[in-house]
Amino acid sequence: MTTQQMVPAGDNPTKDLIEISNGMRKYISNENDAVLEMTVERMNRNPTLWKRLFPDAIESEHQKVTLDRVRWAYATKKGFLDAYVNVQMDIARRSGDALIATVGMDLRAKLAVFATQKIDELTHTVNASKDAYYSRHMSHVDGLEQYKRLPELYDRAMKAANRDLEAYLEWVGGLREGFSDALKAKVATKD
Repeated sequence: MTTQQMVPAGDNPTKDLIEISNGMRKYISNENDAVLEMTVERMNRNPTLWKRLFPDAIESEHQKVTLDRVRWAYATKKGFLDAYVNVQMDIARRSGDALIATVGMDLRAKLAVFATQKIDELTHTVNASKDAYYSRHMSHVDGLEQYKRLPELYDRAMKAANRDLEAYLEWVGGLREGFSDALKAKVATKD
């Protein structure tokens, strides 16, 4: 699967927007035509980026039309300030998108480490609990051997011991499933 780059290699649209924004701010502050022309020249280096912000401002003669439109926008001032705000908003959006992507990857990695640690802890705890229970169960079953000469009592006691063992194993299985379901739900809410 191949992907096309939206921006040519080596081009940095966010940097371009920042430079254009700084030029607009300087022109607003001191109305210097040299600053305006430098800003327009910077806009014309990447016409597709500027066209995205002002789609109707780019015609066949990019530099002349852009210069005339920027001067007109400044004359009304509101249009120029709106353009400045749009540029600032796009810079903020791009910076926010990059930050969100970075934080998202970091959170996923931390969550994976946390989940692995909790699974290991639960496995260790459950295994220790099972070993202790099995040891007690074996001692209990060994103790029942003394009742072997009373078959009715011995059979009932062994059945009760086996039911206790089954109940314990079901409880452990439910505990693991509950932990797994809770962990899956926690991971699902992080996406």
